[in-house]
Parts: sequence; structure tokens; C-alpha cells
Amino acid sequence: MQLNGAAVLDEVHDTLTKYVVMPSPEATDAVTLWVAATHALPAFEHATRLAVHSPVKRCGKSRLREVTEALAYDPVSTTNISVPALFRIIDAAPHSRTLVLDEADQLFGSNRKDEENRDLIALLNNGFRDGSPTWRCVGAQLVPTAFSNYAMAMIVGIGRLPDTIEDRAVNITMRRKTPNEVVSKFRLRTDLPQVHAVRDRLAAWIPTVMVALEAPVADMPAQLEDRAQDTWEPLVAVADAAGGHWPARARKAALTITRQTVEDDGQQSEDLRLLADVKTVFDEEPKLPFMSTTGLLAELRQHDDAPWATQDFTARQLARRLGKFGVRPRHNSAKKQRGYHLCDLNDVLRRYLAPELPSDPSDPSEAPSHEEERPDGSEPPDGSTRPAETTCPDETAAQGTNGRVRTGWTGPAEMPEHPVEQPARGVRSGSANDREHQP
Repeated sequence: MQLNGAAVLDEVHDTLTKYVVMPSPEATDAVTLWVAATHALPAFEHATRLAVHSPVKRCGKSRLREVTEALAYDPVSTTNISVPALFRIIDAAPHSRTLVLDEADQLFGSNRKDEENRDLIALLNNGFRDGSPTWRCVGAQLVPTAFSNYAMAMIVGIGRLPDTIEDRAVNITMRRKTPNEVVSKFRLRTDLPQVHAVRDRLAAWIPTVMVALEAPVADMPAQLEDRAQDTWEPLVAVADAAGGHWPARARKAALTITRQTVEDDGQQSEDLRLLADVKTVFDEEPKLPFMSTTGLLAELRQHDDAPWATQDFTARQLARRLGKFGVRPRHNSAKKQRGYHLCDLNDVLRRYLAPELPSDPSDPSEAPSHEEERPDGSEPPDGSTRPAETTCPDETAAQGTNGRVRTGWTGPAEMPEHPVEQPARGVRSGSANDREHQP
């Protein structure tokens, strides 16, 4: 009997909501599609991570892990495993297994923990892309041997994960349920067989659409950056293969959750927060192409909720943080003050402060246009050539307060955005099936 893909995904969706209070409909759709993608990993170039976290305990993470694990393909669940054991388990499986790493807050969350578990972080990062194995010397002859670490992974814990892992993940933040939010108990003896029956129907449907899943997704949301497109493509591919309402729901989930993650990243990274606050300072004075270090520090200290709202934030610290992005203090045109030129910041602000994604992803009118023409009729850059270096305007106006210099210059026009073309999938190399190695 031919299985209906949309109906199968509906079953997975309903199973999740039967036992778990999810934070949003988009989160439920994302987990549903991630579960399905675990059964089809050989069709994809990227193994999406599912990062499930919460601010405190008792937010439903463990129940979501249990139900997701029961639905996923061949799960390996652990709270404590060595990196060598982990990549050997992955490499030994004919079809990559699904990692379920619980209690991640015991492994990550501080500089010390991240440093102690840097090999695990590296494995989770490398395993995101097919063909990026772990190398070890094996046997008495110490033969260099490649071990596949390509596998879907669910990482669960309190607090945030390392940035590099979250950047490759669909990030779901759980929350405590209210008294009015009621779900069924999940009992292994009675409920697990029912959940496994749903899993088996999903596993029976996936092979019927593997050819379709191997084709690149032609219309990924252009608002997503490259890494986000890599992360979401397996999930959107599953939705497209299922049809029905799932293609639209998958794209809405991708935009909604990615927007939430971008907002969270901006709050999590002090360096990005500093860039945003510096942009705010210059935006408040649109005719201000230069600000002295003293003046900029004074303005930043007016942001009461910011880490630099104290006298302890010094010019040296400001220069060190902005220097990470290639922005350094320079003299003004009069050679009397050192500070920051807006023309030095514009490119950095465009690159690191992501444009706002539409507040309602289902409304196409809010999606950015990618067909805008330039006022002079020229073609926008396609990325094949490096743009000319930005030059700073002459500062000829009178000095303002706080070391500001005012001119009539309003800054460069906003650069148009362009959709990213997804390359067609090529022949993979370096996977466990394409080589022989000694155990």
C-alpha cells in the first residue's frame, strides 16, 4: 500500500504533541521534520543538529528527548561517552546512527568545560558535513585511518551550547508548561510500542522518496544565510517530498526559528552586542561620519543594560573588541583626535549584523526583494569580484559635542541582498562506504 507522506508526518507531529508541550507550532514542525530526516541521512550532504535547551530544569527536555529518540532512526543515547568510542560507533554503522547526547550542560557552558571537551565539540562540528572524517593511527603499524563521524545529533541540556554547535543546529528552547497545558503520560510499557509503530510507518515511507530527497531543494528561503540553508535543507527536502501543507510549514519554521536564533545570538555575544550598540550611536546622528574614542565611550555608557555601561570599559577594551572585526581607531582629518570612522564600520555592520527576517514568514510581502536595480542602472555584484575599498569622506564641518564631526554626508546606500544559489550535489568522497580501513 502506498503511504501518504503528509499523513505520515502528521502522525509524527501528533505523537510529539500528545506527550510534549512544545514552545511553538514551528518548533513542533521542526522536530517532526528532523525526526524524518534521521531516516534519510544518506540522501543529504549535511546532518542537521537538533539543539534542545532551556533556562532551568523541568521544562520538558527529557520527555521531548524520550519521544524523539523513540521516533528517530537507530538512536545512540548517552550522557557520558569518550570521543574515540563515539566515532567508532558511528563509523561501524552501515547507515549512520542518530546521536542523542543528554545532560549537555555537564559538558558545555563555560570556558573550562568547552576546553576540556574540545574534541567532542570538534567531532560534532565535523560530523555536520559528509566527507569530513576523524583520523586516527590504528594498529601496531600506526596506519592513518579515517573514521566517519557523519551522523544526525540531538543535544539536550540546560543553558546554551557552544556557538559553533548552535550555528549548525535547529535550536529549540523549551519552557515550563502551565497548569492549563495538559499532555499524556509517556509510559515505556504501554506507549513505546505505539510510538515505534509510527516510527515504522515513517521508516517505510522514506525509501519511496529517496530519489526526490537526493535532489537539491530549488527554492530554499533566500533570507537564510549559507549555513542556515545547509542546516534546514534536509528538513525542507523531507517536507517537499511529503507535500500537502508541509512545504509551506517547513519554510515558515525555518524563518521563524532562525530569526529567534539570530536574536538570541545577538544577546549572547558581547562582541555582536557592541557592534549593534555602536551602530545605534551612529544611527542617532545620521550626518556623523566620525566619533572620537572618548565620545563613543561616553555614548556607549548611556546604554544602561549593556556590559559597557560602566567606567571600567576602557578605550583599550573598545579597540580590542572592534579590532577582531578589522576596525581600528584612526585620526580624524584634522589629526587632533583618534576615534572611529563610520566608513570603516559600514562593511562590518552589514556583514555581522544580520538583516531582520520577516516578522511573519507566511507573508511574502515582507520578504526582501532580490531583483532591485541600482539607481545608476549598473548590475549588482555577483560575488565573483572583490568590491572596491570604501574611502572616507573629507571632514570639513565644525566639531560637535563629544568629539563628533558633522558633515552633510549621509553614508553609503544599502547594498542589495542576493539569494544564494545552492550548488547541485556532487559525488561524495571520503565516506565510510568508499574506503577500507583497519579496525
